[in-house]
Amino acid sequence: MRIKATALALLVVLTMLFAIPAAASAQPPSLPQYFFGTLKIDGADAPVGTTIEARVPGVVPGPLNPFVTTQAGIYGDFSPSAKGPGLVVGGDIAEGATIEFFINGSKANETAPWQSGQTTRLDLTLGVVPPPGATPPTVETGNAASITAESATLFGTLSNLGTATTVNVFFEYGTTVSYGNNTGAQTTPGPITFSTSLTGLLPDTLYHFRARADGGTEGIGLGIDRTFSTSGTVAPGVTTDGAASITTSSAILSGNLTGLGTAPSVEVSFEWGTSVGGPYPNITNVQSKTNTGVFTASLSGLSPSTTYFFRAKASGGLHGTSFGTQKSFVTQAIASDGGGFALPPPPPPPPQVTVSISGGSGKVTIDDKGTVQEDAKIESKDGRVKLNMKRGTKALKKDSKPVDSITGDPVEKDKAPKLPEDKAMLGQPVDFGPDGATFDPPLELVLSYAGEPLPAGITEDKLVIAYWSETEWVIVGGQIDHAAKTIAVSVSHFTLFAVTAPVLPPATLPTTPEPTPTPTPTPTPLPTPEPTPTPLPTPTVTLAPQPIPSPTPTATLMPPPAPTPEPAPTPVPTPTITVTVMPTLQPVPTPTPIPAPTTVPSPEPMPPAQTGGVGWVFAGLLIVAMALGAFVAILVMRRLARR
Repeated sequence: MRIKATALALLVVLTMLFAIPAAASAQPPSLPQYFFGTLKIDGADAPVGTTIEARVPGVVPGPLNPFVTTQAGIYGDFSPSAKGPGLVVGGDIAEGATIEFFINGSKANETAPWQSGQTTRLDLTLGVVPPPGATPPTVETGNAASITAESATLFGTLSNLGTATTVNVFFEYGTTVSYGNNTGAQTTPGPITFSTSLTGLLPDTLYHFRARADGGTEGIGLGIDRTFSTSGTVAPGVTTDGAASITTSSAILSGNLTGLGTAPSVEVSFEWGTSVGGPYPNITNVQSKTNTGVFTASLSGLSPSTTYFFRAKASGGLHGTSFGTQKSFVTQAIASDGGGFALPPPPPPPPQVTVSISGGSGKVTIDDKGTVQEDAKIESKDGRVKLNMKRGTKALKKDSKPVDSITGDPVEKDKAPKLPEDKAMLGQPVDFGPDGATFDPPLELVLSYAGEPLPAGITEDKLVIAYWSETEWVIVGGQIDHAAKTIAVSVSHFTLFAVTAPVLPPATLPTTPEPTPTPTPTPTPLPTPEPTPTPLPTPTVTLAPQPIPSPTPTATLMPPPAPTPEPAPTPVPTPTITVTVMPTLQPVPTPTPIPAPTTVPSPEPMPPAQTGGVGWVFAGLLIVAMALGAFVAILVMRRLARR
């Protein structure tokens, strides 16, 4: 029984010896790292809703990476013991690996090493970082006013220039806190209150805006984010153009439907009478229109030598009704050549063509042959788009008929055709119509780039104007006015135009080489784990001969049972048997020198290869140990059975 107990105890010890290294090879999961700190963009507090993302090989995205801020200029909890919401970075990450941070998708100026389980304060910045001693300007965002379905007026106050000598002030606005649109910049040498009118807005839409003061290298000041909502409906737009073909008893009235508002269709007509300012007891036949453009109506049965007053009317039903300004005309008097015959009426004057560009409007006279009758200069309401045409210019539509209206509508960047990868678009492109209209000699188109940030490494001299040819963007160049921040170019046809700038290739940017550390986990030491199985044969060779001496004791034990009179001496040799058995079993733990596999971790870049190899070796040794223990147990049981 002592032999049986000793063998079983030895088996348990061997099992534990092999199981302990195998268990040690399993690594506990890494704890995440918690980040918090201040957050500035261009030297000013980042607004609420700014997104921060940590990127590093092996990172696992989670509910707090990316992290969206709930306070201006701060991310995370400044009482880290409370572990409030902050940027939490976790995953299968190598200790000390460099973490890169991205603010609203752009790479921040700072990085940090990954340290499992640590709480780290890291103040993040993006864009311009003012030099030591510089003070950015201070600007405040006022409330929006005069809000309609498609327009609003923004107000701001520059209260301090900081250390800058002059400051450019303007507004950022859009449907999210990312804004995406800038108003024209205004340069000032001192504190001022400034405002800008927005047009072309979407009805029933929430807009975000904030004032911005650019002090150049001294830093940028940002006002708080404010919002306003446009109304839900927009009345159609209409103008009263004039009267033509006037005789003693008839005339032709002309108007222009400049916008449908939010109505799917609009009914247009003219109200008229003989009283200045109305009332207008008469109305022409109603015409239904689903597109903007010029419309006319004929009057007859008029009295000679009489002044008539009229105005255009556009009704969008529930969407609202608009009226053009009042205009007048005088019918001709009945004249004769002395013989009682009436003289023919004089020819009608050439019609005036309405020009509407980004909220600005004007008139240009074009005759029935498409010839411009006078020099004309028309610009948008915000002054960022200008068209200059000379007298004598031939202005014809696609069908070779005279141009009867000119429009210039801003287009959202994301709705415009995409530029090539090496080009960037500044500001909103403008779509001029009628599409395909031609001008000889060409018109002068002037676009402003004031307040538009230039791509990294690009100067103003690299800016050009491009147009969309229905299949691709075509560069036409342009003449830059650095003082006015404008580009002028001659255009002979109408289409979509935009200010563009080249973008430096990614290879020249400092950010591209940084991802290269990812190849570091590919050291060729991978083959080195393969020799580790070689130690396996050595334990099996040493263990295989050990059981061979065990039969010799059985041969010496066979004679003692024969002389039954002397059973007492038989137990004496049994200690020698146990002594011989113990040495044979004692060497079995020699696999403990298996430090040879522990040298495998030297190629630390490939931890997965180590754990897998060592685990198989220990599993094999464990099986051998269990087999040896079973073998010893069988021998002991057989010996006991023979007794």
